Amino acid sequence: MVGPYIFRPVFGSVDFAILGLSLPGIWYVSGILFLAHGILIVLFGAIRSSLSFRFVQDRYGFVGALLVVYAMVIYPIVGFLTGFIYPRYPVFGIAPCPVTIFTFGLLQWLDKKTSILVAIIPFLWAMLGFMPVLVYSIWADVVLFLSGVIGLPLILMRNRKLP
Repeated sequence: MVGPYIFRPVFGSVDFAILGLSLPGIWYVSGILFLAHGILIVLFGAIRSSLSFRFVQDRYGFVGALLVVYAMVIYPIVGFLTGFIYPRYPVFGIAPCPVTIFTFGLLQWLDKKTSILVAIIPFLWAMLGFMPVLVYSIWADVVLFLSGVIGLPLILMRNRKLP
């Protein structure tokens, strides 16, 4: 059975409620956070040159590859298999959940130590990852939550390893 979730290109006017708590306009807040994250990526990547990515055949590289493939390929397949089809399902490139999974995948490929600020906003979004699972039955977002739980500690460990 498909949940009540109807994907809309503009979320700002949609009221979101979970566990009896109403969060009107939450999508505006998340939009601002993603804009802030984009600014952080430009700041640390282009201005400070501290974001550099390289695939290495180690645990970070493989976790990153799994997350990237999941976000781009497996996420929409899980949606289809659970009864959702586009445009009633968030897909990579236009919805924050698969993009956050993809972001954690790329952050596993960092080959320079970088500020933890780059991972904070995706981590916050990932921690909210069970809300779509519980409220809208978007089962693909279980991996969103796991990407934050696994991804952030791996980034911290890799930061300690890198010069």
